Amino acid sequence: MRRRAFTLIELLVVIAIIAILAAILFPVFAKAREKARQSSCQSNCKQIGIAAMQYVQDYDERYPMWGWQAASANTRFWGNLVQPYLKSIQVFVCPSDTAPWNVEGILGSYSYNDSFWTGWLSAGVSMAAVREPSNTVYITDGNWVDFNSGNMGGRIVLDRHLGGVNVIYADGHVKWCIKEQLSQLRLAP
Repeated sequence: MRRRAFTLIELLVVIAIIAILAAILFPVFAKAREKARQSSCQSNCKQIGIAAMQYVQDYDERYPMWGWQAASANTRFWGNLVQPYLKSIQVFVCPSDTAPWNVEGILGSYSYNDSFWTGWLSAGVSMAAVREPSNTVYITDGNWVDFNSGNMGGRIVLDRHLGGVNVIYADGHVKWCIKEQLSQLRLAP
């Protein structure tokens, strides 16, 4: 009685087929993983947008100021003002950001449009001053962006999520935009 086994050629063919399938599927899995991170980031942005709108309603219809020097000599930022309206500090961290800035001091992964800042120790821009709130960038994915000069580079991450970024608009809604769309949005209130 003779036993039947796989030949070396048959085993190599099976291994080659598995390797080809893996090479095809790994990019698909990576894209699906990044799409999930984009959705999680968008959820963070929605929470931040809602918190900012709650702040605006509570503070005489003025957006939070960008930053100020606290009595303890620590600089505080807009995130410190909206954080009480949120349940977690982790909301300020994008899942795709490998190095968020000072999360306990709340800069995190998102950038404030400094066109909404009127100066140190002064209130932010009023809602009435924003002409097109549904088309005006308020906060976006990335850190320390030079919005005033029109430079959409700076530290903004223009392609953090599959070639685009999540944007929180001045009316609180959130939308994912590709890099080319950012130049069509309003930066100044």
